[in-house]
Amino acid sequence: MIRSLSNLNENIKIDVIVEKGCESLLWNHPNINKIIIREKRKYKIKIFRVLEQLILAFKIRNKYDLFFDFTRNLRFFHILSLRIMKPKYLIGCYRNEKFGIKKDELTIFDKYIDMNKNDHAVDINMKALEGLGLDISNRKYELYLGELEDKYKNYFDKNKINIVFNFLGSSQGRCLTDEDIEIFCQDIPKINKNIEVHLLTIPSIYDKMYLKLEELKLERVKLLPKTKNILEAAAIIKYSDMLFSVDTGVVHIASVYNIPIVAIYTEDEDTLRIFAPKSDISSIIIGKKEENLKIIAEIAGDMFDDFLEKTQRQYERGSLYLVAELEVNDELENYIEMDKEELKVFYATTLRTLKKFLGDDLNRMGIFESYSIIEKIKYSYTGKVKKIILTVETTVKS
Repeated sequence: MIRSLSNLNENIKIDVIVEKGCESLLWNHPNINKIIIREKRKYKIKIFRVLEQLILAFKIRNKYDLFFDFTRNLRFFHILSLRIMKPKYLIGCYRNEKFGIKKDELTIFDKYIDMNKNDHAVDINMKALEGLGLDISNRKYELYLGELEDKYKNYFDKNKINIVFNFLGSSQGRCLTDEDIEIFCQDIPKINKNIEVHLLTIPSIYDKMYLKLEELKLERVKLLPKTKNILEAAAIIKYSDMLFSVDTGVVHIASVYNIPIVAIYTEDEDTLRIFAPKSDISSIIIGKKEENLKIIAEIAGDMFDDFLEKTQRQYERGSLYLVAELEVNDELENYIEMDKEELKVFYATTLRTLKKFLGDDLNRMGIFESYSIIEKIKYSYTGKVKKIILTVETTVKS
């Protein structure tokens, strides 16, 4: 978008407002005049957050001939800040309907972006330029690394399959757990003897992750160098063979260099559509919404009760070893009739979560020394999944 917009006029000056932490990605951009950093401080009192937004609006009041607003919220103070900025011409997205206000009723906007339901963020950005007489056909990402362009050119062993693994998201809820990280680091290298996993982290937890890997003692899992900013992380990703990441900015960095991507996204249609990877080869693993996690937790609770019922006699006879077979609820994800590829996804997401919740229930019981939960898959004659059985074995504390 910035590349195309720069062709509008030889005297054009483009300023960009970015959140703190992202500014390094624009440092070397040849078409940017000024980077305005918006620091999102975590004020507990809402009025302080609002004041920060309004102060920025006053700072840039009457400075712009053209302003693009890509947010879709209908928050009063956001609209007020746009009023305060007072650009000569304002282009924005249709708003999410709220308070009885229709999506296109706000007269503050001179032009709305004509979005389709299948548009990616890149398409939305380029459509904002329609009517300006610009060529908007080029939808290719660009990133300018400056002096970092070739810094990591020889970092990776070219005889290996180098996978960069990013487990950090924009919020705690989007990050992978320590258990997820450990499972990935242990299991992915088993796929191919040439795979090397490289963990991408941030300075604040670098030492913690270093100790974690020392503890795991995995030969083909390494920690990437401590980077100063996301631009340096991009310089590393550029020369990798593949990225495995949660939904965050590094997915789009990998897309710049057309690197194959496996990404974990939440069950949100807008996010999946608007922020999907753009690499030619990409795959998305869909995580579970909170309401679906509640369903899985309820089913795990029912299976736990079933386990206690089935092992009651064993316990009454004084046995310290309790075992029972539990059938996974066939309504859970409708796993019946899955093929082997679908089963892989089900196993990596829903079934693993179910086993974790069931394990949590066993731990909370407080009477077990140890336990194991082993799944057994039964197939139909057509090769489809017929039934999933969990064998739960526990040792009671003496």
